Amino acid sequence: MEPEFEGKRLVATRSAYRELEDLGLSLYDAAQVLDCGWNCSTSRRAEGKVERCLSWGEKVLRAVAAEGWYFPPLGEREEVWWLIHVSIESPKRR
Repeated sequence: MEPEFEGKRLVATRSAYRELEDLGLSLYDAAQVLDCGWNCSTSRRAEGKVERCLSWGEKVLRAVAAEGWYFPPLGEREEVWWLIHVSIESPKRR
């Protein structure tokens, strides 16, 4: 079973996959942030992109995903969510 968001498969871009590895996280962790997190976009995102945050201990885990198409080498195209960014940040104080 692969991670999903809003009924579509979640696929990491090459750079997002490296970010996940550097942070010691998995694609399932990113899917949980997208499913359970709140909208934390500091600016307007283009249509079809979402940015969600989730409290993680004393830090905040941020994930950004965009709708798109996946074209496997020997299969039919599939509509997916592309994970384009993941980060762990300190919460902003106000």
